[in-house]
Amino acid sequence: MAQALLDKVLKERNGEGIDRSMMKDGVNLFIEMGLNSLSAYEKDFEALLFTDTSAFYKREAASWIVTDSCPEYMRKAEDRLNQEQGRAQAYLHTTTESQLIKRVEAELITDQQNHLLDMENSGFTPLLKDYKTEDLSRMYRLFKRIGNQKPMAERMRDYVRQEGMNVVEAYQEKDMSENCSAYIETLLNLQEKYSKLVNVEFEKDNLFLEALKDAFTSFVNTDLESETRKTKTSTAELLSTYCDTIMKSTDKVGEDKLEDLLERIVHLFGYIDDKDMFQEYYRRQLSKRLLVASRSNHDAERSLIAKLKMRCGASFTSKLEGMIKDKSLSEDLQNNFAEFVDSSKKKLEIDFTPQVLTTGFWPAFKIDQLTIPEEFQSCLSSFKEFYDKRTESRSLKWVHSMGTCQVLAKYEDGNKDLLMSTYQACVLLLFNQTTDLPAQDIQKALQLPFEDVKKNLLSLCVSKQANILKKTGNAKKVEPTDAFSVNEEFKNKNRRIKIPNLVLKISKEEVQDINNTTQEDRKHAIEAAIVRLMKARKKMDHQTLVMDCSKQLMTHFVPDPKVIKRRIEDLISREYLERDSKQTNVYNYLA
Repeated sequence: MAQALLDKVLKERNGEGIDRSMMKDGVNLFIEMGLNSLSAYEKDFEALLFTDTSAFYKREAASWIVTDSCPEYMRKAEDRLNQEQGRAQAYLHTTTESQLIKRVEAELITDQQNHLLDMENSGFTPLLKDYKTEDLSRMYRLFKRIGNQKPMAERMRDYVRQEGMNVVEAYQEKDMSENCSAYIETLLNLQEKYSKLVNVEFEKDNLFLEALKDAFTSFVNTDLESETRKTKTSTAELLSTYCDTIMKSTDKVGEDKLEDLLERIVHLFGYIDDKDMFQEYYRRQLSKRLLVASRSNHDAERSLIAKLKMRCGASFTSKLEGMIKDKSLSEDLQNNFAEFVDSSKKKLEIDFTPQVLTTGFWPAFKIDQLTIPEEFQSCLSSFKEFYDKRTESRSLKWVHSMGTCQVLAKYEDGNKDLLMSTYQACVLLLFNQTTDLPAQDIQKALQLPFEDVKKNLLSLCVSKQANILKKTGNAKKVEPTDAFSVNEEFKNKNRRIKIPNLVLKISKEEVQDINNTTQEDRKHAIEAAIVRLMKARKKMDHQTLVMDCSKQLMTHFVPDPKVIKRRIEDLISREYLERDSKQTNVYNYLA
């Protein structure tokens, strides 16, 4: 009787129709034969069914793996599994289903897993390359059945890592000042593509999330080096510069797309090891957007800072938030100053908009000895008088390098409003008294370093759209004796003309300063982490201290164990710690 039932099962597996109600009756006879036990059913029927099932699907798998592509094989396997489940539920005992399915899975999936993954032209890598989401989803479902998604996740990690490295290689010799946006957008698109795959097709499986993180971390933290240009640029710098570009033109992105873009930016930022380096670049560029750029979307700035805060904590964004707050407070201060000017019946020669910055929040700006033109003097003096009355304990230091001006220029074809930096305005105002000036005289009059004078003079005469001045000698170089004069023939159809502002871009000197500042800040952060740990535990061995210190700092940067060791030595020399007298690799905390 058992063989008759097994023959019916085989017929159904081969596509023939059978009477399932009769099958159920036959199976029930075996169950009833055991009285209150399933022993007869399990021994005389179920065991034979399992043997036949394994043999049947071993033959099926051997045939499919030769004739079918990976997607075709998987479709057949999934269909067969669904059929067996339906069969078990229709006429087998409830205890049989899971064991039966396991045997089908073993033959169709477990034994063929590596063949399927590595099948030429249609295995996992070709499917990933062609982004065959339906097939990849099916592969994931099948491998999840047997609890072995790891080989699939590992292959995805390796493929994505290589695709990312190909992007890095493609940009290695390019001028990143021109290709920054293209590079970051390529990374963002890559991230979006594979994040969607993992979240949807691979059901946010932790194995795949970790694999994706490993892949992106490896190439995102690879610097772009150009041998021909002798440059080395980190993704931290490029991502901050990309943010700078976006924040200056949020209207081009559109409100509906901006929030999504900011989310993607912060997601990519999450893969960067040197988050503190990004933070310092971002702080410098934010300061320029808030103080110098003609347009700045404060809501967008706050939104991105809030997202960074969610990822890295309040300490990471405290200075950025302070800068935004200063900007808002300055607007109130300007209103109060205007009331002070009215009430004291002072008359300012120009429209004046002062901004007061809190030293601890903002980057260290260069304090110069600029000789202020007479036109500005009354404004600065009046504001100092106003500010001193409000805050007796604070002193003002003017940061002229970050100021902007609107200068009225009168030409034969009409007046022009020239938007420029304070330095550029100070240069131009000298020509109200004279027609020609050598560069060395301009430098002497302004009391600025000659390098600053050179850069600002060139910005006023090199650009075709804003060649306000003309010069003698080499057009692209400035010598002390080169003479400058007002370009009376200057023409521009626009009433408002924006002169290129030199401080908006990060200079080579600033890049070096950012690196130095970041390294110095890391020393303090490492020391603080060591002291916190030692204060809490009193005694720690070297390896544990280095490991736990690294864990504490990983949200901001990946510390070098050698640097941690040097900071420990320094703390010992300053008597915060001591080596244990019995164990040289153990440190004691000195209260």
